[in-house]
Amino acid sequence: MPRGTPDYKIYGEIAARLGSVVTLDRQGDVVWIDNFEAPVLKWDRAYVFGGEAPVLSSTYVYEGAQSVMLSCGAVINSVSRISRSWGLLRPGKLGVELWVQGETDAPGYLELTLGIFNGTQEATAELRYDSTAQTITIVTATGNFGVATNAMMRLNQNYWLPIKLVVDSQTGLYTRLIVGGQIIDLSAYGLVMGALNASRYIYAIIEQNGIAARITRMYIDSFILTQNEG
Repeated sequence: MPRGTPDYKIYGEIAARLGSVVTLDRQGDVVWIDNFEAPVLKWDRAYVFGGEAPVLSSTYVYEGAQSVMLSCGAVINSVSRISRSWGLLRPGKLGVELWVQGETDAPGYLELTLGIFNGTQEATAELRYDSTAQTITIVTATGNFGVATNAMMRLNQNYWLPIKLVVDSQTGLYTRLIVGGQIIDLSAYGLVMGALNASRYIYAIIEQNGIAARITRMYIDSFILTQNEG
């Protein structure tokens, strides 16, 4: 596992109690963390086409007493989504990490989006996880590319999968993906560049996309935003 910082040593217990991918990939400085323990959800919520409102849940938990549940009814293209924005961080490599549990059931998927408005235009990174096919796909300006195949366990029986995505806001490129204990180089793939825009902020969206066959649910825990990634 690549390391940009010395081992934790006496701070190892604190790191373990955070329950984060940061304990595995010590690159980047933590900017914001949410383990969904607050009495209210700190994210905006949206749900359409048979998706249900995201809720804090104690059914499956990675760290602490709660996670957030995204649930979609048995309706094609149903959506359950949380989103949040922050002020623009310093230019460079940014990371988003989270732990996920549940099933998507193809053609549905769990989608993670990181958007960056740098004062000139928007750049977007998008990752789609399909727990049935056990694949991860990224969305780029030139198409969708499968970057992980049969790379992780099927999510069930309270098995939590760590996912970390790193992008470079200066070069407009993906950087790397960590899924489970695997590191995947994404530096050959470009972010999706949007229209000119003077806004200066970043945002993250975590979205469950449903299918017609049955109800699907995903649980999200221990979300962390980082900057100054290696």
